[in-house]
Amino acid sequence: MRAFSRISSIAFLLFVSSAASSATIEWSVDATFDDGSTLVGSFLYDEDTNEAFWAGVTIEGGDTPGLYYGEFDFFGFESQPGYQVLHLEALEHGRPGVPQGQLLDMRWDLTTLTGQTHAVLTELTHTQLNGDNPPLTIRSLSSGSISAISEVPIPAALWLFGSALAGLGWVRRKPTV
Repeated sequence: MRAFSRISSIAFLLFVSSAASSATIEWSVDATFDDGSTLVGSFLYDEDTNEAFWAGVTIEGGDTPGLYYGEFDFFGFESQPGYQVLHLEALEHGRPGVPQGQLLDMRWDLTTLTGQTHAVLTELTHTQLNGDNPPLTIRSLSSGSISAISEVPIPAALWLFGSALAGLGWVRRKPTV
């Protein structure tokens, strides 16, 4: 029982220290395209891995016929020396009236968002894949930025599990009489 107590205590401390050090930050996006439409939404960025891994943004407010206005979802992330790019894909592509291959690329000129609270978008392009031809740029950035909203909390279930594990580790067997 004593060995179990020590092992579970060590496991709990390792769990708490690793959970406390992981920082997932939600970033908001606010940008305007050259046609007057706007891009709003947010994405999640893991400071430990230095990568974005989820996004949900929407293009709204425009009225140019034939252009896609709607939601985009996470497609990929690219980190290069001197900049990072978040790639997004139209959520409803393939739907009647929405051409295939609607992509959105957001770029900021930082090698990491870790420790930052604000960054200026240096490039934002909405493109449409055009078969074997080069992608067709539909819209370009007029102005835009991203801002850290908050750290995403660790779910309560993890803390509950950790405290239960610690409680098991500290429980001692009552001596028998």
